[in-house]
Amino acid sequence: MGVVFNGTLLTSYLTPPVGMALYYFMGIQRDVKTELLFRCVWPYVVLLVATLAIAIAVPDTVMVFVRTLMRTR
Repeated sequence: MGVVFNGTLLTSYLTPPVGMALYYFMGIQRDVKTELLFRCVWPYVVLLVATLAIAIAVPDTVMVFVRTLMRTR
């Protein structure tokens, strides 16, 4: 549940209309246009949404790493 929540928050920080992370970046790099930045971020948003869909559809994928670490102890 926490992984899905955090992934959703990360996606919201990268997508318009809010896109707070994009506005932070534009504050650092003043010569980058807003349209260019929003266009460049879409591949990452698609990857995030696909990852969230997998995490929701198959919840065990999120816990594989944790379970593997717990078995080795």
